[in-house]
Amino acid sequence: MYYNKYVSVYHHSLFFIQYIFFKIIGLSPWTISDFEIYKKNRKVNNDQNNVCKFSYFGTFYNVLLIIVMILITLYSSYYERLAVNRIDSLLSKRTISSIETVAVLVALVYLSVYIFRQKLMIGVFNRLKIVDSKLQKCAIYSSENDISLHIIFILNLLLCSSLMVYCAQRLSLLDIIIKCTPTVISTWLIIQYTMLLNMINKRFKSINYTIGKIIEVYKTENRPETVCISRTTLFRGSLIHDINNVKYAYIKLCESCEALGDFFGFSVLTVLIFVGAGSVFVAYFGMLPYFEKKNPGLGIIESIPMLWMNFSIFMLTTYVNKIIKQSNETPTIINLLMDRGTIDRKVEKELVKFVRDLSYLKVEFTAFDIVSLDRTLMGTIVGTVATYVIILIQFRPSAA
Repeated sequence: MYYNKYVSVYHHSLFFIQYIFFKIIGLSPWTISDFEIYKKNRKVNNDQNNVCKFSYFGTFYNVLLIIVMILITLYSSYYERLAVNRIDSLLSKRTISSIETVAVLVALVYLSVYIFRQKLMIGVFNRLKIVDSKLQKCAIYSSENDISLHIIFILNLLLCSSLMVYCAQRLSLLDIIIKCTPTVISTWLIIQYTMLLNMINKRFKSINYTIGKIIEVYKTENRPETVCISRTTLFRGSLIHDINNVKYAYIKLCESCEALGDFFGFSVLTVLIFVGAGSVFVAYFGMLPYFEKKNPGLGIIESIPMLWMNFSIFMLTTYVNKIIKQSNETPTIINLLMDRGTIDRKVEKELVKFVRDLSYLKVEFTAFDIVSLDRTLMGTIVGTVATYVIILIQFRPSAA
């Protein structure tokens, strides 16, 4: 693997570990030929080669993983080997078993989506490489160093490992697979989505920074007393070229956002339904001890998986808001900088055209065009969970 002087072995190794981890759990069936789009300081030398390609091995691995999980789930469901610590008249043992079986099968649907729609994700990775190549052609370009990707991954890996260790001490291997598979796959799907959004957000920030520096440098270099006519004309041509590269990169980022929303839309919607229903039952059983002394309630440890999933959704909505904010700032930055001083007519014409083109581009993220994935989603989840918990408590049947 090639290492340039800007990339430390530490950062490169972390991204390689992330790639392998997602491939093991079935969330990365494609092949990444190099890690240029991940690098801390990216320098793309060839924008013609695709950074991500279709993988027959990864596809076969996902198919095999799905078949094995279906067989395990059917075996477990048939022999009723799911252990239930609590039997409430609201949820019988058979009901709990059915819910967990359906949850596993839905999680396997996510893996199927990665098989049949992986071309969308491959297109996203390749567009990000094109974006990098276009931005690096600008005379003034800077990429902010950000370790948040690593922090998100490591934090969730620790939570996932802790959950597995805890379950290993109490459950059999078969029960661990059945009970933990939906949570692990669903949560890491959201985390992967969040990490990709963070990559796009950094590029939007680079675009805004580059636009600001382009105009500032132009106003400095374009002073009549310091620049001759020939130099001004040459510099003007360079600026127009940079503006066109930035606009092209912006359009490609918008296309990447649309492709991500299309790829994750259905999966995120079902995860939201799963998290909402799970949060209702976690809250319900957590409050039962205050109403029924004989009911032991729900321990903090048992609540961790659902809290983990809610935290991952919170992270997702945070980065959705960041991207929307950065994309909306681009036309504002251009207009403000244009108003601060006199700009060459041809350069101003390109900027005006840039702003006009931006008016037709809107960055938004939804779950299957049904639920908006911005910060309002968390308020909706909290309100819905609280409403149903109150209903369940008021109309709870007597314990069996």
